Amino acid sequence: MKMGSVEWMELDRLTARLGELQRRREAAPKGRIGWIREIDSQILTVEAQRDRLVSHLTRRVVHRIAA
Repeated sequence: MKMGSVEWMELDRLTARLGELQRRREAAPKGRIGWIREIDSQILTVEAQRDRLVSHLTRRVVHRIAA
């Protein structure tokens, strides 16, 4: 397995999860405020995880280019 390929697979997984949560959010009944808040909380968590991973991958790419 290529170095870092697990990280790229994780990025794909997080991106897919985010899309799934966004679809659930759009389909959620408007009166289900607790449900919507829970989905929003999960979206924020996944976005933060994805942002950290993208930052990590970006640093690795820059480091390889500079080397």
